[in-house]
Amino acid sequence: MEHPRSFVIQALTAAFATALLIAGCAPAQFADGLSQSIQRNDVSDARSRIVRGMPFLRVDDYLLDRLESAAQADGETTAEQLNDVLIECHALAISSAGIEIEHLPASAIDALWKSYFADNASSDDRRDAVRDRYLQQLDDEFAALQQRVALAGSTDEVRSIARSITQNVGPSIKDQHGGGPLLQAIASKYERTDPTVDSLSGAFDVYAIQDADPLTPPASGTSNVTPDALAVHAPILVQERSPNATYPAKDDQPGAVSLSGPLKNLSVHIDPARPTIYAYSRKAVINGREHLQLVYCWWFSEHPAMSPGDPEAGNIDGATVRITLDSNNQPAIVETIQNCGCHIRCFARADLEEQARGEFTEIGDETNYALEKPKNQQPRLEVSQLFEAPEKGRPWRLVLICRAGFHDVVAVKVDQAALLSGKKVLERRTYDLLPYDVLENLPTSFGTASMFGPDGLVHNAGRLEGWLLAPTGMRSAGQPRQRGTQLICWDALNFDDPHLLEKALRLPTRF
Repeated sequence: MEHPRSFVIQALTAAFATALLIAGCAPAQFADGLSQSIQRNDVSDARSRIVRGMPFLRVDDYLLDRLESAAQADGETTAEQLNDVLIECHALAISSAGIEIEHLPASAIDALWKSYFADNASSDDRRDAVRDRYLQQLDDEFAALQQRVALAGSTDEVRSIARSITQNVGPSIKDQHGGGPLLQAIASKYERTDPTVDSLSGAFDVYAIQDADPLTPPASGTSNVTPDALAVHAPILVQERSPNATYPAKDDQPGAVSLSGPLKNLSVHIDPARPTIYAYSRKAVINGREHLQLVYCWWFSEHPAMSPGDPEAGNIDGATVRITLDSNNQPAIVETIQNCGCHIRCFARADLEEQARGEFTEIGDETNYALEKPKNQQPRLEVSQLFEAPEKGRPWRLVLICRAGFHDVVAVKVDQAALLSGKKVLERRTYDLLPYDVLENLPTSFGTASMFGPDGLVHNAGRLEGWLLAPTGMRSAGQPRQRGTQLICWDALNFDDPHLLEKALRLPTRF
């Protein structure tokens, strides 16, 4: 437990920093001044968490989990293994800090130059100089930590270093979440619906990446998946278009994201003329083994009102699909959410369900599938549907069916031809597959900025439901948000917990 005096020191430090901020004074040290400027200008990166006293390290949920494992009393992490984790933490710190400096307005860069670069001649590339100086400082400080790790002579010393980091990890945006009896009462009244494909209108747009078919999947059993895995497994999106819609057709057409307006009041725009899906990869831990997860995200201009006074209606909408690969690097589990974290659905490959039934013999009537935990167990995910994998060796992609207006993925298939048989295809379009990082560093009239604010929320995209559910503690419910900041299942689960699937499902040992 942290010593009580440290809390006093932290409180005094925070109070002093606040006083400086109010007074407009620049801290004596360049790093402190830069940090103050980033906070003052609301350009901090919400998806990464700082490590107090170690600005050269930042963590996300996956990296924090690895550090906590290294810090455990029974951990057997070597100095080399800890160093590998710290290299990733340092890379995240460098990336986040670089983005934050890039997003500072020119006036803030000029102020930093005036305060900390007085001995330098006037320069046309002040932003580069500020960034280079700070990142070099982070590199130098990290090198000192690496040397300390390398000199660690025992497992206990390695654990101690890991603990010194985990104990100083700063707060997360997700620390603010809903809870209590009011939220439980509201959640208990919610009726989950899983529409079928047959219940949709029968008119669709089909989006696929260039040369989506034929496809050569990764070889079964390969230990390493290249970055091309995001392209190899890029899904086909079948977007419903309702003939009875009372809103513009563009609201059901995913597109490229852009920004306009001043830094303090940015507007987000979606261009349906440029269909785009943004993607990144991460890792999950299942049965002690890491599995690659491929995450795809797309955006719409609007969530139209689907009923009078619809509390979910609002500016900017979107969906996310996360594909978890099994030990043979084939899609096995698919999770879909709205970009706010709402309406999670879980889809599983049918043979995985068969394996679970063979392994978990006492299923009972508390669940629809062997993969589901009984309803009285938490945490848990509900499996919406199973999908059949094609014959072994046959190229295939996941086909996602997205509902008009609501923009939620309601079904996952693997046979596009069978799915669309007898249905009306309005348009077939090719989408661009871009790194998710693009959303966090978009061009503007004044430089670059993120689609998301320092709170991880999409700019100016609040919902009525955010106001309605505020008394429960939920943070702006329904408002789309940045990767790494999403909570699911009424804020009960962390979407980015690397152990989520093994906690919330009963996955077979041979997954």
